[in-house]
Amino acid sequence: MKEYANFAPELLRQFEAHCQNRNRLLKKIFDNEINGSFLISTKEDVLGILGEEIIKLYDFDFSEEKIWTGFDNVVDYEIGKMIVAVHHAHNLLNSKEDISSCEKNVVYKNNLVEQVTDEVRLRQYAARLFRQNPMMQGESFIYYPVPYLLFVFCSRISEIINQNHSDTPLAHWIYQIAYRSLATLTLMEDGFLGVAYSPCRTIIEDYLKLSLCFKNSSLFKIIAKFENYELEQSCCSQKFPEEFEIEYGKRKNKCKKSDYLHYGFVDHVNNYHALVKSNPYSIPGIIDYLKSGADNASRDSLEQLSVFYKMCHGYIHGAVIDSKYPQLHYFEISMILGEIVPRVYEKLCDEFGMEKTVNGIDVPGRFKEEFALLKEQYRERNTEKFEFEQGKWRR
Repeated sequence: MKEYANFAPELLRQFEAHCQNRNRLLKKIFDNEINGSFLISTKEDVLGILGEEIIKLYDFDFSEEKIWTGFDNVVDYEIGKMIVAVHHAHNLLNSKEDISSCEKNVVYKNNLVEQVTDEVRLRQYAARLFRQNPMMQGESFIYYPVPYLLFVFCSRISEIINQNHSDTPLAHWIYQIAYRSLATLTLMEDGFLGVAYSPCRTIIEDYLKLSLCFKNSSLFKIIAKFENYELEQSCCSQKFPEEFEIEYGKRKNKCKKSDYLHYGFVDHVNNYHALVKSNPYSIPGIIDYLKSGADNASRDSLEQLSVFYKMCHGYIHGAVIDSKYPQLHYFEISMILGEIVPRVYEKLCDEFGMEKTVNGIDVPGRFKEEFALLKEQYRERNTEKFEFEQGKWRR
């Protein structure tokens, strides 16, 4: 049996050498994005917390070639991407000195480890579905906490609706918002940030209509009727349906026929025209109506959506489609979806009596914390900081 005496120590030595080599590869991959020692130390802490749980979350493949190319669900590579993204998100617009200070701060690192561990535990709703090789090179915004958690919300919405086999109007509208949000986040994932504003504008419109239906569920059928009018006029006969002409003749305020086609359903909203005196058949009119009975937090959110709705219109129809600063698009797209997706998620959970946690993680609570930080960063934005951001992580 002498020939087997050193088998275990030799196997352990080979395994340790393999791990060291993988860590060297990981440092090289993310060389211009994060301090290598900080990356490896954080990764090891995440793996230490997860322990055997990691086996349930990943299909293991120890190929060094695959960790280098990013193909397949290589644990080290994906966790490395998560660490880099969360670290970048929390230090967006910060100086190099601030970043260095964070990397030396034990509390900061412990929080980072906790947040990345949660992202790993939520990966079936997000990272597992991401493209390993995005169409365009650039910052991995999709792994930033706010977009990542938005993706989790949308995936969970789809799961809840499918599990409950629900075809109610409420489920239909929330599902519609979720899949358009997923389309927007996929554009962010692939680096096509400038073209994400068209679905964002539609998501805002859908959410505002849904908010009216929260007040009066009979509006679901009325809005569907006007959508059928629009379908007939724009895609089928190219003529206004006779039934629509009758409705238009009974309208409560003056407006163009095209505006009434899009928003004539507001005539069926209680007290709408008494509260909305300007542009009633429009998105700004609907926002004014919703603000009239809202609390301060909801009013602030509606004000923000009003600003972003105009911004989306400007990007779609203006001369400038892409900003030279991708971080600006990241802020704007995340804030639009962040004002809407968590609200409809919680509404859906209430509707079906479902837990709002996901895999035991308080995703709504986590999101509120990350969203508050994002909004604070957005308020501090300026051209000088965006310019500095372009090469900040290069060493």
